[in-house]
Amino acid sequence: MLIFGRALIFIRAKKIGGAAGVQPSYLLRVSHILTSAGALLLLTAFNLTLMLGCGDTKLGNWYIEDSEEEVVDDTEIEVVGQDILNDASGVAVYGSFLYVTDPNRDSLFKLDQGYVGTADEQVLEVGVLGDGELEFDSPADVVVDSDGDIYVADTGNARIQKISRDGIFIKEWGSDILQAPVGLFMTANGYLYVTDKNIGKVFKYSSEGIKEAEEYGLEPNTTANGSLSTPTDVVVGINGDIYIVNSGNDRIEVFGPDGTYKFNFNEDSLGDPAFLSPYSIAIDSSGRIYVSDIDHEEVLRFDSEGNYKSSIDGAGDTGLFNIPMGIDTSGTWLFVAESGSKRVRKVPFSEFPQ
Repeated sequence: MLIFGRALIFIRAKKIGGAAGVQPSYLLRVSHILTSAGALLLLTAFNLTLMLGCGDTKLGNWYIEDSEEEVVDDTEIEVVGQDILNDASGVAVYGSFLYVTDPNRDSLFKLDQGYVGTADEQVLEVGVLGDGELEFDSPADVVVDSDGDIYVADTGNARIQKISRDGIFIKEWGSDILQAPVGLFMTANGYLYVTDKNIGKVFKYSSEGIKEAEEYGLEPNTTANGSLSTPTDVVVGINGDIYIVNSGNDRIEVFGPDGTYKFNFNEDSLGDPAFLSPYSIAIDSSGRIYVSDIDHEEVLRFDSEGNYKSSIDGAGDTGLFNIPMGIDTSGTWLFVAESGSKRVRKVPFSEFPQ
């Protein structure tokens, strides 16, 4: 047991109690804490329980009082696919449908958001283990173009497969160059960006599989700025900049459209590392950047310049994120593929602290 009169440490907090007449508690993931006098901390191996004393407690960007009104309402958070998936790696949103890669089944699923929580949500399943048409080996990611055609990063087969919205094979490409494609991004004008975690590069293709001249990433697999070590995902910003998840170096690298290196980022509001194991990246219609962190099990929000804004680690009855991997946005929603819970979480942007 540790008792602090006053402490300056920042933490992340999650409410775990607080029925009527009962003092509320919060489950904490520690990086730093800033508390008021009278806070009592009970230390376990990796978690803390904070029993609030009198007054209020400020936890980083969180402000918590002994009041139900201060707790965020999480009832809007939805779960998709947990009765169907054996794993969830990549996720893409197209209209009312979700496309999810399941590496354990070597399959791609098309799910209807209109049937959340029921077996009827499955519209289509494509794929078995293999290297033929409509066969996959550990598919990592998926995107959909404006015509509804589907592109799958078939990682174990070192290729991209293009499939119709009805699950019909169209074509494949990339095995002459790619070694381990992981992350995909499709632009509105039909260009496909592909990260290769083994080569340490991002390649650009047309929607028909024609390789473009642009490549992104300086000398691969070093710690130098602009060098990509195990790049796992990519998005194109509103201004055309290329944001790449440099997982091996725990940061986001930013390049201009022509491949010129610009800057990188991985800092929170205190200047400390914002994430330990970034995996996926997404962008919303306002140009804000979202990054999933497997080790911290959270999703972080940044502005287009890489300035940290806030983060979430899951909430409500569905609990904390469990190995968040692929992410996507649509409207005012964030979609998170949770590998550990074998499902997709649909989270409103309002869950992010302002």
